[in-house]
Amino acid sequence: MPAAGGAAGFQVAQAPGGANYEVARVRATLQQVLQEHERILARLEQDRQVLEALTNRLQALEQRVTKLASTDSTANLATKAEVRALQDAVAAESRARQRAIDDLMKGVTREVTNTVKEVVRESAPPPRPEPVKPKSQGEYTVVRGDTLSTIAAAFKVSVKDLKAANGLTADVIREGQVLLIPAK
Repeated sequence: MPAAGGAAGFQVAQAPGGANYEVARVRATLQQVLQEHERILARLEQDRQVLEALTNRLQALEQRVTKLASTDSTANLATKAEVRALQDAVAAESRARQRAIDDLMKGVTREVTNTVKEVVRESAPPPRPEPVKPKSQGEYTVVRGDTLSTIAAAFKVSVKDLKAANGLTADVIREGQVLLIPAK
């Protein structure tokens, strides 16, 4: 079988007949997954840059706090107020960083879950239709010696169903009569 080029360098064997549709459908689904993967990677890079900026800001604030805290213990009230303000800012930056990390993880989890659900939904084969149950097994022509009981037993149906299918009110049948045999 010749190979057909697939998404992202995958090779897919070209199947004979109607299977080409399935190969094309799987290839399209794979392409969608790859595109979603690229989109998630781009989002992760943006979020990584935001986290890096928050981390740098936090480190700068921590350095200033350390520098101010190590100054002479007789420092004036303004310096102590600045140290306290910087400590508060460091705490706020830490909380913002943690929120950004939490949001990033929730977003990635949600996107991956949605992508997996979509791929599963799109790659599932269409439901098969229920087979149509025949209304009858066919016709039978009565021969000498037949009874409704022997005919019903031969076709594995009840006498009651056999009579109902043929509109019979009595158990009398005659040679040459054509009976409709109901479905099992």
